[in-house]
Amino acid sequence: ASVKDVMLGLTVSGTGIINSAIATEALISEWSPDAVFIVGCAGSISPEILPGDVVIGRDIAYYSSYQTLSDGTVNLDLPGIRFRTDYSLNADRTDFAGGQRVRARFIHSSRGLRELAIEAARAAEPGFRPWPDRPGWPRTEGRTKPRCVEAVIGTADQINSDPSVIKVIQDRYGIEVEECEGAAVGQVALSHGVPFIVLRGISDNEVITPVYGDLIKADAVDSHEIEMESTQNVWSLFAEMVKRITWASLTS
Repeated sequence: ASVKDVMLGLTVSGTGIINSAIATEALISEWSPDAVFIVGCAGSISPEILPGDVVIGRDIAYYSSYQTLSDGTVNLDLPGIRFRTDYSLNADRTDFAGGQRVRARFIHSSRGLRELAIEAARAAEPGFRPWPDRPGWPRTEGRTKPRCVEAVIGTADQINSDPSVIKVIQDRYGIEVEECEGAAVGQVALSHGVPFIVLRGISDNEVITPVYGDLIKADAVDSHEIEMESTQNVWSLFAEMVKRITWASLTS
């Protein structure tokens, strides 16, 4: 779609790192968009980010690709993974043991688009759809409706319910929200020099009430319905961003 002479790419990739990377490459190669937005649902592992909330992906960690060494340690320095990320080692790799691994492979939504998202959120938030009054949609004290926040998003082809696994990715990477596409879309976009941003509507919170876990296994809820409900607010944010997008937001 073209808005104010800015070309925006929109496609449906399906779930997972491979699908989203293929779709992003095809989109950019075919249409040469000026920006790539990834919009969809994700799961929270932060007690402060609830279903219905909207997350702007400030930092995106691709945390699921690694090498386990013979001594049991994990080597994150795999060929190609460092591309346009914060992760780096010195030439002789001696700083591997000194904590660099904790930096992992972070990429970042483009600064201009993040600033635009924050501005648009101020206008979109008052119209966010409130939480449905039914099981699986927790409220937190002092909150009466969903909100938009920036957060660290983790990308992997996995959804975590095990508390011990959740603690590891929280402690090691600072991940607050997990999904299966953001880092792949971001790395493809960056390889073409195209600004990108990850926007997520929260569908479940595994540390409070696991909507996609226990409730779905018990056939208590319809996962498609939850996805539709949980992404309405993030699409409202996206629509507000489209109204406000400028060349400055793409180039800063």
